[in-house]
Amino acid sequence: MSKIKPGQIGDFSGKIGQVVIAKWRKLTVGRSAPKKSGKSPTEPQARQRSKFGLMTAFLGKFAEAINLGFPALTGNLSARNVATSLNIRNAIGGIAPAYVIDFAKVLLGNGKLNGVFNPLAESVPAEAALKVDWSINEIDARGTKPEDTICMMVYNPEDGSSLTHQSVAKREDLTATLRLPYSYTGHEVHAWLMLVAEDGKSASRSTYLGKHLIID
Repeated sequence: MSKIKPGQIGDFSGKIGQVVIAKWRKLTVGRSAPKKSGKSPTEPQARQRSKFGLMTAFLGKFAEAINLGFPALTGNLSARNVATSLNIRNAIGGIAPAYVIDFAKVLLGNGKLNGVFNPLAESVPAEAALKVDWSINEIDARGTKPEDTICMMVYNPEDGSSLTHQSVAKREDLTATLRLPYSYTGHEVHAWLMLVAEDGKSASRSTYLGKHLIID
C-alpha cells in the first residue's frame, strides 16, 4: 500500500489500471487491485464468508450506533471492523449454511462507560412505543454523569428495517419512551440500549432489551 500526497492526483477515488485509489483515515492510499482466484473456497472459508456476509449486512443498519459504541477500541481498525469481528465470534448461531444472528448476544456498543442497573423494557399498548425503566446504584454511578444520554437501537426482522435514537433520555431520568413507526405495529422487534457520554467520546456496553410485540 502506498500513500499519495495531496495535490498529486486531486480529489479522486476509484481504479486506475491495476491500482485502486481510496480514502482511509483521512489519507489517500493506493494499492494493487486484488486478483481474481479461480479456486473454489474451502469449506472453512465458505463458512466464514457466509458468517461475514450475514453479520456485515446486519451491522450496516446500525453504523451510527457502532461509531458511538466502539470509540475506544478502534486502534488502526474501524469501529465497524471491530464490531464485526466481535459479533461474528459471539453472536452467530445455527449450522452452516443456515446461520442466524443470536440477537441476545449482539453488541452494538462495547465501551467502558458504566451503564445502568437492571434496564427493563415493555411495549406500550395503544402507543406503538417501547418504554424502558432503569435504576442507578453506586457502582453504576462511578465515572458517569447524570447528563449521559440513553441511546436506543431497534431492529424489525419482519421488514429488515432499523432505527437508532441517540438521545431518548438522560441517565438521571430513570425512564424513557421511544415511539416507533406506525408500520412496526403488529411486528416483533429487538431492542438494545447503551449510555453515551454527553461529549460523545465514550459509551457503555450495549444491553439487549429483548423482543417485543409492538401494539397500536
